[in-house]
Amino acid sequence: APAPAPAPIAPSADQAARAASAAAEGRVRAATGGLEWARYVEADSFFCFLAIMASPNFRECFLKSADRTAAGVGARLAQVTQLLEIHDAEVAGKLAALSIPPQFFAFRWITLLFTQDLSLPDVVRVWDSLFSSDDLIELVLYICAAMVRHVRSTLLEADFATAVKLLQNYPRDSDVAALLASADRMVQQDAHSQRHHCFIGK
Repeated sequence: APAPAPAPIAPSADQAARAASAAAEGRVRAATGGLEWARYVEADSFFCFLAIMASPNFRECFLKSADRTAAGVGARLAQVTQLLEIHDAEVAGKLAALSIPPQFFAFRWITLLFTQDLSLPDVVRVWDSLFSSDDLIELVLYICAAMVRHVRSTLLEADFATAVKLLQNYPRDSDVAALLASADRMVQQDAHSQRHHCFIGK
């Protein structure tokens, strides 16, 4: 009888890691047509992550110790409501009448920076604006308000269940350029007013 084949030797953890890295690089090159910059995607992504977490007043959204401070996520959610009250009192009143606080929808928008609610190309466009902003968290809050205003006509006619479903399953075909333009208009309107300073953690 022929001798049994030798058992395969399992790769070491280091070999497995190198293989996984090579496979990931291959997928990136395939997706980008082998562009030279693709080899730096991992480093660029980490740089962007550090830039986000180092942004003044944004990292406090993830700190439990900051929950009861002006920079904590609870205060940021309240500021979304304030922005709506200032720029679209009718929608703010409708959400209040339906007992829908921003915790129901904007918590995810803020902490995940819209990645779960917008398509990837739209997320890239939004993040481009965030990285070029002088105050990341401020622009995030204005974008949240713009997203609510963007679906105002549906919200004003909705009951509780319909409104919550809409905000928690935000329309992916939304015009992100219009959202950003709306957010920018609100920023500009508030830029020279006293109320502007209550939104930037000062």
